[in-house]
Formats: sequence, C-alpha cells, structure tokens
Amino acid sequence: MAEWGDYLGFRIADGDEPFGQEVLQEIARIAGVTDDIDAIDRLQAALVPIGKEYRRVLAMVPSELESAPGHDSHSERLEWIDTQILNPLKRLLPALAEDRRYMFSMWPQELRPPNMPDWNLLKNNLEFLQDLARNVTLTIVFCRHHDLALGSLLRFQIVSSAFTALAQALPDLKPSRGTYDKGTKGFNGVFPDLIRAIYKEITGETEQLDRQIKELIDERRNPQNTKSDQPFLLGDYLTAAAKQAGQDEI
Repeated sequence: MAEWGDYLGFRIADGDEPFGQEVLQEIARIAGVTDDIDAIDRLQAALVPIGKEYRRVLAMVPSELESAPGHDSHSERLEWIDTQILNPLKRLLPALAEDRRYMFSMWPQELRPPNMPDWNLLKNNLEFLQDLARNVTLTIVFCRHHDLALGSLLRFQIVSSAFTALAQALPDLKPSRGTYDKGTKGFNGVFPDLIRAIYKEITGETEQLDRQIKELIDERRNPQNTKSDQPFLLGDYLTAAAKQAGQDEI
C-alpha cells in the first residue's frame, strides 16, 4: 500500500540528502556557532527532515517556482484533468462493464490468460483514478476560488518550517527581520540570512523572503490576531463542496 506522500508513484532518489556537512557549516557560520558541536547536531536534526519533506513536495507540485515539475495554472490543470482523465473515464468505465465484455472477443484466435487483464482489478483501479481526479479537481477549484498560488504557499510553508527548526536548534536566537539595506533594498541580519540559506538549500533558489519573514514574526508577536473561534479547515470545505456538487457533476 502506498504511504502518505507516495500516492503519485514516485520517490525522491536516495543519495541526495539535504543539509550535508558543507551546508551545515555555512549555516553554523552565519549563526555564529561553528565551534558548538551540539548546536550543529541540533541544526542537522531539525533541518534534514524538513529538507527531505519539502524537496519531495517541490518535485510533485506544479507552481510558479523555477524548480517545479510544471508551471501549469489552476485553469490549465482543471482543463487537463477534465479532458485527459475524467471525460475519457466516463466513456471507458461503462465500456468495461461485464455485459459489454463480449466486444473484446477474439474467437477463434483466443489469447492466453496471462495476456488478458484482470477485469475486476482494472475496473477498481480506474475507479480509484477517477476518485483521485475528482479530489484533485476539488482542491484546484478551492485554490483558484481563493486565489491561492501554490508557489507562494510553498514559500510561506518552507519559511515557517525554517522558523520552527531554528527555534528548536538555536533557542537563544531571536527572530528578527534584520536591518534595512538601501543597497539591496532588503533586510539583512543573522536571522533572515539563516532563513534564506535554509530556503536555498531546500529549493535551490535565492529569494529575499522579506515579506514572508515579516508576516511570521508579526504572527508570533501577536498570535491572538491570527486565531479565530472557528478555524477554517480545507478538508471541511472540500467535503461540503463534494456533497453540494455531487460526484457525477464534478
């Protein structure tokens, strides 16, 4: 059975583990802990898991990021799912029904059993594919309706995870936007430089990330401003949308 994150049928190649010794030493240099072996070990323990996870996500999520496997828009993905998967399945599944199977007869030149499909397994797998395509459609519709760019969401999630990793590994390091630099027109300092180094190691891309850093610092300083009595859950929205639309109408 496929594990969470492995439902697309591919895995990240082994041997390309993020945050090797060279990168960790550079991060330790920025943080000023090059002589603290324990701090470096904590950095490795906190950063390697998020590096692996987000590299996996980056390899499977189409977005505007340079390293994405595709740059298809929400509308382009919806059209592809509809024309290439859902519409053909609407015709194919009924064609594979038992009462239509005689159409595949090759008599008097019959095939050996090993060369024939397992009809029940084939039908079940196609139905699973149909369910997957419908769920993907609901997710894309949600993102398009709320104008959620997956690249922006990934940036924010990676930076947020980097915040958490640094808090675990370097608890005495205070989150800060840094000092504004007129030359670079951005904020520089130990903390933002660490966030950018972590982000670059994960994505391979160099970005300033000032807005994401500011938002997360503001959120941590004023957590009451980001909480609500009834938190919105994507799963609840998708369930409601599926019931409203009806499976055959998606």
